[in-house]
Amino acid sequence: MIRTNITRILMILTSIVTIVGILLMHQVIQDSNDLNVITVHIKEGHTETVEFNNLSLVPGSECEYSVKIKSHDNADLPSRVEFKFIKTGGERLEDFAYVKIISGEDVLYDGLLATAFEAQGLIFPVDFEKQINTNLQIVYYLPETTGNEAKNADVLFELHISASNQ
Repeated sequence: MIRTNITRILMILTSIVTIVGILLMHQVIQDSNDLNVITVHIKEGHTETVEFNNLSLVPGSECEYSVKIKSHDNADLPSRVEFKFIKTGGERLEDFAYVKIISGEDVLYDGLLATAFEAQGLIFPVDFEKQINTNLQIVYYLPETTGNEAKNADVLFELHISASNQ
């Protein structure tokens, strides 16, 4: 009798621990997905700034971010988006890493991160009226063919994103 009760209690506790574990894993996955979302609000003179303190890339890998454009106060969807890449530290990774900016099926930019740093801002016309959603994708990647020269290289930078109708 006591053994049966202990077995039942252990089975119930095992079930509870399993359910709690599943719920925690779901929350961790949801939180990690939200980390790669950058929200840009359409307001005059408003810029979203994202700091990249450790762009963890190894040859053949990529890191993707979704940029969500949100309008407030019944603002029209933007007709242009500007990206400013500003280097704040690190060394050499920008000479090997690439950045790709995608709107729907259109690739707006695909080039070395170093070239994006040199530009005073990358401005792209966008037509969100034709898009199903108002999202852009930013993909940082390091080609598989990158050799040992990129080993231990890093880069720190800020990305300033603004959307406007001008």
